[in-house]
Amino acid sequence: MSNLFLFTFVLLIITFFIGFFVALIIKIIASWADLLDFCQLHREELAEIKRAKKLHHQTVPVAVQSGREKLVAEKNQYAAHRLQEVVSGVKSDKRAAV
Repeated sequence: MSNLFLFTFVLLIITFFIGFFVALIIKIIASWADLLDFCQLHREELAEIKRAKKLHHQTVPVAVQSGREKLVAEKNQYAAHRLQEVVSGVKSDKRAAV
């Protein structure tokens, strides 16, 4: 009697694990189907995102370079402003002295 109970219990456990294994396979297939469906529905949007990423990677060095140029231009403007202050200060001093 206990031998029959043991075999029944072992079959129960094997069936339980087979059920989980089949459920896992069904879940994987369903996930793949959802992913393929999503990709098909949004193919144009995904292509646009890829183009935008590619364009962004191409324009990054240009943006860095223009940032450096902007920094140089700001320094030149600052130097020109300081020079203008010094020149106008010298002119006003001369006018006041005369």
